[in-house]
Amino acid sequence: MLTLLTFSQNHLEIFSGKDVNTILKRIDGSHNIWLRCLHFRDRTGTAKIINHFHLDPSRIDMIFNHSLTGIDEDMEDCLFDGYEILTHQIKNREFQVARGSIVLGRNFIITFETTEIKVLTLLLNNIQKRHIEIQSWSVDYLLYLISKDILNNYHTVFDYISRQLDDLEDEVLASAGNETTYQKNCCHETVYTFWATKFSKS
Repeated sequence: MLTLLTFSQNHLEIFSGKDVNTILKRIDGSHNIWLRCLHFRDRTGTAKIINHFHLDPSRIDMIFNHSLTGIDEDMEDCLFDGYEILTHQIKNREFQVARGSIVLGRNFIITFETTEIKVLTLLLNNIQKRHIEIQSWSVDYLLYLISKDILNNYHTVFDYISRQLDDLEDEVLASAGNETTYQKNCCHETVYTFWATKFSKS
């Protein structure tokens, strides 16, 4: 699914569809742009997007290979970064690793989300409902909003883990620890190891 947000001083429009050509025809270079590519694994379609924004063709491989080298400064066509974000799925009480890439240009942001980042869906909905005013701002402000919501997601994840660890501690201190308690503890240790690895690389 492709979702195109275009905005400027007196303009705000959101359009969704699956056809790349239809989406690209709706892009007006005079507006600011957020193109959100969700579960989009069409290599030919990705190449069309990269070409439309005059980006280096090597970005295609970087997107499909989930390059996690940090912000790429070797090429000057855009700011490019691959990401892995741990998200908490409230309904099934599990964690999910959301992977993708983010591309920042002069007046555009493109997010390639292999896995949906729910906070970005909420952000887009709030923009569409005019709960968040972005028309007077540039894509820099949109990038700030995206980053802020992702950081807030971290707080939700760690808060959940902290509460679960408190419950486990109560079980152990009450001498009720068993194999199930051990398995819970291993799960949370794995999550912390994941984050420790990510932060040590940043």
